[in-house]
Amino acid sequence: MSKKQEQSKRAQIAKQNNNKLVISKPNANKLEYDGIIIDNLGNTNFRVELDINGLEVTGTISGKMRMNYIKIAVGDHVRVEMSPYDMSKCRIVKRL
Repeated sequence: MSKKQEQSKRAQIAKQNNNKLVISKPNANKLEYDGIIIDNLGNTNFRVELDINGLEVTGTISGKMRMNYIKIAVGDHVRVEMSPYDMSKCRIVKRL
């Protein structure tokens, strides 16, 4: 698709939405849950048990937590982000 075609397509979408250009947020479809670290798998991977349904997922530390050297140990309460497409993996975004 050429640049001109893309601009005209955006203009058509804007007209359909009452002249408001709608831009979707990149993290709009992320699911956030709280959980507890139950196992350290090494290489910044952890097994997390979610509080909502007791589901066990594999989580990795997010980039901001790595940059700020935030340490996570077994038993810590954390907040995770998950994609609705793969419910077996998550990203640990905050230590509570």
